[in-house]
Amino acid sequence: MKKSAMKKILALGLAAAMFAGAGAVGTAALSGTALTANAASTVASAKQFNYEILDYMRKYISITGYNGTDSEVVIPSQIDGMTVDGIGANAFYGNKNVISVTVPSTVTNIGDLAFANCSKLSKVIVPDTVRIISDNAFNGSSNVSICALSNSTAQKFAKRHSIPCKFINLPLESVPFIYTGDKETYIGDTVSVVCRASGGKRETTMDYQYAVYYKRANSTKWTTAQNFSDRDLVEFVPKHIGDYDICVKVKDKTGKVAKKYISTTIYPKFKVKSTLTANEIKLGQKVYVNGIFAGAIEGYPEFEVFYKNENQTKWTRATTYEEGRVVIKPKHTGKYTVCVRGTYTSVNPDVAPVHSKKNLTLAVK
Repeated sequence: MKKSAMKKILALGLAAAMFAGAGAVGTAALSGTALTANAASTVASAKQFNYEILDYMRKYISITGYNGTDSEVVIPSQIDGMTVDGIGANAFYGNKNVISVTVPSTVTNIGDLAFANCSKLSKVIVPDTVRIISDNAFNGSSNVSICALSNSTAQKFAKRHSIPCKFINLPLESVPFIYTGDKETYIGDTVSVVCRASGGKRETTMDYQYAVYYKRANSTKWTTAQNFSDRDLVEFVPKHIGDYDICVKVKDKTGKVAKKYISTTIYPKFKVKSTLTANEIKLGQKVYVNGIFAGAIEGYPEFEVFYKNENQTKWTRATTYEEGRVVIKPKHTGKYTVCVRGTYTSVNPDVAPVHSKKNLTLAVK
């Protein structure tokens, strides 16, 4: 997400969110985000490929079908700005035209019957980023050979299933990604960078070494998260909200280095910033609570308001609303504490609600 989009989110987050007596807050806003919530089940088509979106943030996809007429197919690493992570079940099943397929180094898995019953298929180039291959992925494709690096998952798969394997040399390539657990990353959260690589000189995938650096998008100074090490999971906690650039370098056994830049966005946490229309009133007067919050992203806030006199131990819940705002009308003089409790619910059902509260002071004379 770029800076202009980030500013827009912050502006929306800081706007007043009106209280509703029935508890339905931001209905209009919800209708605009419903498609994002259901993105995981979306199947779309882009040029020659059908694909399935794997995550609600629309970052990763799996190829589910090939509609083209080319006999030599090179699967792109990205389609519509999303990374191709897998070759799904039946993606090329029964194709009678394709002779060769090159799998991109972003792919980590090949599904059931993905290249099955392809009568003319003679060559599939599989990078060593692929860690999982279904046992029946090539069933019925009797003419196929797998092209892979030595000691890779694909080479071991070919040997186990008696499929001819041709060893190839691929240029060293860094193929990292950020693990988010299908959620936005808020300030204070840990960013987890999963380091992957392909090609180069190595005996096993454990021979790669990785270095990770990060910086704010508007900065020129890089921070080291990890110097070259065989650890392939690198974590760091950003100190500011906004867009971040991440550089992941990989080094093979000969010392050759390749790098790739990826990015992420750190969002502000949901926080109640409600105010009272007056901090001092006369007995019998009303005071209104403005429902203000910061940091919400693609979701909606709900608020509860409680108040009590300093001489009381029991809280009273405010249940009266006027013009979308909560109304408080104290029955006694004295100093009151007004507690506003907010709950932010994401449109993604897998993301747990976030809670925040704020205490305000009201004097009644």
